[in-house]
Amino acid sequence: METAFDKDSIDRLAPIIDTDGDSFPDKEDLCPLIPESRNGITDYDGCPEL
Repeated sequence: METAFDKDSIDRLAPIIDTDGDSFPDKEDLCPLIPESRNGITDYDGCPEL
């Protein structure tokens, strides 16, 4: 039996990569190599506040 996979199925099976370890997946992280700062500001962009 052959099984067809669409892009959504493949995305769900793919490992979640978080290069900088800030809990924001690289594909959603605007700064995937620099961790989000934890200074009380939650903006969900994955970038440190300056």
